[in-house]
Amino acid sequence: MTKTTSLLRDRFTESWLIPCVSHTSTLTSKNQTTIPKAIVEALGVKPSAVLCYEVEPDGSVRLTAKSATFAGLASSFPPRQPTKTAKLEEIRAAVRATAVRKFSQAGQ
Repeated sequence: MTKTTSLLRDRFTESWLIPCVSHTSTLTSKNQTTIPKAIVEALGVKPSAVLCYEVEPDGSVRLTAKSATFAGLASSFPPRQPTKTAKLEEIRAAVRATAVRKFSQAGQ
């Protein structure tokens, strides 16, 4: 983060209070552009980050970065309840019962 961006963030506690700073980039013939360094730093993104473009009713575009990680999402789920582990004899009996049922259905 540049000193200017850091000073702005330290001075303003709400992001919407940060004064508007304009940055530009050029669109290539392949509809690609380079995100200015100040914007990358403000979003706190790294290469391969997922960016979200939202077109507002007035035609402006809001650029945000998706910051969710798998670890973060996984931790939001309720913990799994411990399950009873089956004994080897129970597993073999279940396999045997299923095999008998499948073979008897095949013979009908």
